[in-house]
Amino acid sequence: MPDPQMPAATPLREVHYRVGAPVLGHFPGHHRSTRGDSGFEFRGHASLLDAPDPRRLDLHASLRDPFGDWRVRVYSQRKAIPVTVVADLSASMGFSGREPKLGVLADLVESLAWSAWRTGDSFGFIGCDHALRSDLLQPQTRARGAGGEIARRLRALHPAGRDARGLLDAPRHMGRQRALLFLVSDFHLPLALIGAVLDGFSLHEVVPTVLWDPLEFELSATVSRDAGKEFATITNQSHPGKWRVVFFWPMDFTFVCPTEIAGFGAKNAEFEKHGAVVLGASIDSQYVHLAWRERHPALKELPFPMLADVKRELCAALNILDPVEGVAQRATYIIDPDGIIRFVYITDLNVGREPKEVLRVLDALQHGGLMPCAWRPGQKPLTVG
Repeated sequence: MPDPQMPAATPLREVHYRVGAPVLGHFPGHHRSTRGDSGFEFRGHASLLDAPDPRRLDLHASLRDPFGDWRVRVYSQRKAIPVTVVADLSASMGFSGREPKLGVLADLVESLAWSAWRTGDSFGFIGCDHALRSDLLQPQTRARGAGGEIARRLRALHPAGRDARGLLDAPRHMGRQRALLFLVSDFHLPLALIGAVLDGFSLHEVVPTVLWDPLEFELSATVSRDAGKEFATITNQSHPGKWRVVFFWPMDFTFVCPTEIAGFGAKNAEFEKHGAVVLGASIDSQYVHLAWRERHPALKELPFPMLADVKRELCAALNILDPVEGVAQRATYIIDPDGIIRFVYITDLNVGREPKEVLRVLDALQHGGLMPCAWRPGQKPLTVG
């Protein structure tokens, strides 16, 4: 009798997959094939001499044969195919936004392993970061719970690999038989590496599976007014080990916005002393940012990047896109080195912010402890008891 105190196990979702071309395996299975002669799928006709089974004589086809040959029906047997997950386990796969990437990967592995077993296919797993991970290598198996142990290890994993070049070695650990291969990654990889990896898997039927979280971002930014150095690409991985102060303003070429942007610029050195980087953002393009910096005297020497969320993807993911004006609200975030948002501050579109208050909160967060109202550096935190 089930224990009412124990939560019910989440049922595995079955993944229904279909292979595009006929399977050339040896084990009976679920997929269309051109091999075997004991199946039930009509493949064509052959001479009785080539397929000596008089039980399958086709009299109509034999009478139509211009050479008077006896024709027999030939049937194909459905076959199994190896199902393999090859996963990128580099550091970027450790990102946790709305859902941890590795948690999603673990769920996918469990579902695919269960589905392969239900379909009669074998299942295997190959994990890679800068090298192939022998502790996360599952050879092809038809065992029922093949994905459970791998999924458990993935959920406990803290990836730290500097890249995913181990994917180049993965083909050596796969058989010569064509497999259905799920290549799982966030694909924050150089294009040359992606091309080389796909070339290595050319024998197999590859299903690229992208794990992307809305809270990840990769935005163009205006970083300088110097010719040839105006723009850069900023991502959520650009400042590892740093605190980040990210603030949004509605639009460029407005009135309140430059006052607070210049205010954050004036405090930039103090933020840097606290090990924090300042990032500003709006829904304007990087070219509009540059034009504004060129024309506004208070912004010419701005020391931090101006992110261009032109598609409004980051604003929408953070739910700070104003529903009436369609611009970013005046939102400020303090994010710790582990990527956890520790402070959120949103004001009305018409009210500017005080950078000194953001700096005070950053100082309090880094100091630790119970901080009272209006705490200032040098004051002691509250004690309990």
